[in-house]
Amino acid sequence: MERLALERSYRRAIYRVRLESATLDLRVGELAPELDGWLAARGAARWGFITAVNPGSSPLPEAENRRRLARLEARL
Repeated sequence: MERLALERSYRRAIYRVRLESATLDLRVGELAPELDGWLAARGAARWGFITAVNPGSSPLPEAENRRRLARLEARL
């Protein structure tokens, strides 16, 4: 996939975060004040996210993505 098309795909993607009392949808390039507030209340000043899904922007089958994500979660 060419670089601009890949960037557009990342910007359109929704990254879902589950908190104790809410689920938030994050997007690349957009602020997340609700998540910032939730983390600040717990003493965190910065955040980021990592994933094991579709490494190197190469699509994998759903089952493989689930296996990789489970391994990442186990290591964290």
